Amino acid sequence: MSQLLGSKTHFRLLNDPKVVPQKFTIDNNGSTYNQLLSNLSKTVPMGLTPTADHIQELENIIRPIAPSMESMGQRAVIVLATDGLPISGKHSSTEEDMQEFVRAMRSLEGLPIWVVIRLCTDEQDVVDFYGKLDRQLNLSLDVLDDFEGEAKEVYEHNKWLTYGLPIHRIRELGFHDHVFDLIDKRPLEKEELKHFLFLLFGEEKSDSIPDPSADWYGFVKEVEKLLEGEKCQWNPVKKKVMPWIDIKELKKKYGNKTSMIKRVSKSFSNA
Repeated sequence: MSQLLGSKTHFRLLNDPKVVPQKFTIDNNGSTYNQLLSNLSKTVPMGLTPTADHIQELENIIRPIAPSMESMGQRAVIVLATDGLPISGKHSSTEEDMQEFVRAMRSLEGLPIWVVIRLCTDEQDVVDFYGKLDRQLNLSLDVLDDFEGEAKEVYEHNKWLTYGLPIHRIRELGFHDHVFDLIDKRPLEKEELKHFLFLLFGEEKSDSIPDPSADWYGFVKEVEKLLEGEKCQWNPVKKKVMPWIDIKELKKKYGNKTSMIKRVSKSFSNA
């Protein structure tokens, strides 16, 4: 993807594996995906988790170029994949290490960045620590569970959506839009549905979808047409392949009961 977009992606391992470079860049100037796979295949997760040091390094790299990035409307995406608490070994307690990490993250505030934290564990203390981060920081930040865990969170608020793997992957890679950030936090508003479908199906396919607040029945009809041309996705909550949108659940959540009453009343008046 980095090569297709002509956008550099910098990889850095938390600990120096010695056998391969700790830092590696993929760009459109020869560095390849195969080289990255080769490097990663020669190392395994090891050692402590000195995350704060790396965050501070990134702050030192981004801050000097932040003005030029902002003038061009650019943002850097920082994706942190971790399976543990940020323990560096420099302090006498885990609490001090965690406080140092929070301070390092605060140093990123005000920069043109988007941060994604990919949790590679279901250990409760780790999940709790990173889950509380967004309340401590003034940052654009998304903390992602694994595919199944994230799907359960999305289902809790938006049962009509099949949280397919493609959605999870682009969120892991740092794609940012406010509705994607909201689907695991609260039910989407009716006014946000069209924008979400625009992102899901693309501009060309979703251009004919009417505003659901103005024409709910037309909206549902167009969504049903769209789904006919889309492949079904594995739903990790229901444990089966399903369409992207569960029309029955969509109607249950957003169906305009007032409009239905008006239509019924109109049919009686015309009888």
